[in-house]
Amino acid sequence: MIIRRTTKLSQCFNVTEIMSFFSTCFDNTIFNLGNPESYPFWAFIYTQKGDLTFKIGEKLYEVHDGEIVFYPANIPHTIVSFKKRRWDVCFATFTCESERMRAFEEKIFTPDAKLAERIGFLFSYGRGYFRNPARDDKVKGMFCDADENALFKIKSEFEGILTDLYTLPQKSGSKTTAIFNSAVGYMREHMGKPISLSSLALELCVSVSTLKKAFQKESGGGVNKYYIDMKLQAACEILCESELSVGEIAEKLGFCSQFYFSELFKSRYSLSPTAYRNHQAAANAKLL
Repeated sequence: MIIRRTTKLSQCFNVTEIMSFFSTCFDNTIFNLGNPESYPFWAFIYTQKGDLTFKIGEKLYEVHDGEIVFYPANIPHTIVSFKKRRWDVCFATFTCESERMRAFEEKIFTPDAKLAERIGFLFSYGRGYFRNPARDDKVKGMFCDADENALFKIKSEFEGILTDLYTLPQKSGSKTTAIFNSAVGYMREHMGKPISLSSLALELCVSVSTLKKAFQKESGGGVNKYYIDMKLQAACEILCESELSVGEIAEKLGFCSQFYFSELFKSRYSLSPTAYRNHQAAANAKLL
C-alpha cells in the first residue's frame, strides 16, 4: 500500500498587475538625471549591461553588469549617474500582493547564469505583447495585446523569478533581516488573528527553525514573545486613543480572553489596562 503525503503550499508572490514590461538599450543622453519620482507600484530593473548609480529613498546603489535592483512602491527614486554610455536593461513595473516584497528593499541581487537566462527569455517573449501608447495618449503604462494564456505565462514565470530571487543567498545577515522584516509586517497586518510558528513560516516560505533563528538574531527573543509584545504595544495606543472597553480591545487584538489579556498587560506594564488608561489620561491632563 502506497501512502501519499501532501504538503500545503503557500503562493510566495501574487503579481496582480503589470504596467510595463520590456527589454531594450538606452543611451544615457536621453535621461534627465537626478530628478526623483515615485509611483504606487514596484519596478524590477535588471541591468544586463551598464554601470549606473541609483538613488532610492536617501540611499545610493551602484549597479553593474548582471545585477538587479528594485524601486519600491511610493519611494522616491532616480538615476544619479552613468559610468558607461550604453544601458541594456530588462524593466517591468508591477503591483504585487505580498509582504515578501519587503525582502527586495535596499538590496542588489546577482542572479546566476541559469536565472539570468530565464529572465532574458521571459522578457524576450513578453516584450512582444507590450507597446508604448501614442505620444498624445494619457495612458499610464503600456498597452498589452497578450491573450489570457500569454498573460498567464508571463505572470507565472515572473512570479517564479521573484521567488528565485527571494531565495538567493544573501550577504551575512541580510537574508535574516529580510525574513524578520517580512514576518513583522505580516504580524502587523494580521494582529487580530492567531498566528502559529508553522503558519507564519509557511506564509514566508521558510522553515520554522530559520524563522526562529531570524527572530533570535534580530530581536534577541522568540517569535511568540515578539508578537505578544507587539499586541501589548498596540493595546497601549488603543487605550489612550479610544473609548473601547478592555474586553473589546482584547477581542480586537485576538487575545483568547479579557482575563488573559489583562494578566499579560499587568505583567508587562505593572498596571492593569484600566489603571494604565487612567494614569495616561491624568498625565495628559496635567500637560494641558
